[in-house]
Amino acid sequence: MATVSLGKGALRSAATMLGDELASRAVRVASITVAGIIAEDTPFSPARIADAYWTIARPDGSWQSEFRFHQQGTSPARNTGGRLG
Repeated sequence: MATVSLGKGALRSAATMLGDELASRAVRVASITVAGIIAEDTPFSPARIADAYWTIARPDGSWQSEFRFHQQGTSPARNTGGRLG
């Protein structure tokens, strides 16, 4: 399990650095973590996860750079990214 955690940490760091570097070019980079089994009527519902992906793709200028879906939380959003403009 520690290997997975290290790999995920590296992926999140890479996404953060790429997002900072590419924001001026209107390129969005985000990380989505699903810490459970995807199923309806759970914090891991396909609709909630799809909404997170739509938030990344939406061209309205505001977005979040990281989403985490876990059993304890009700909100998938954790860190907010900058505004593209």
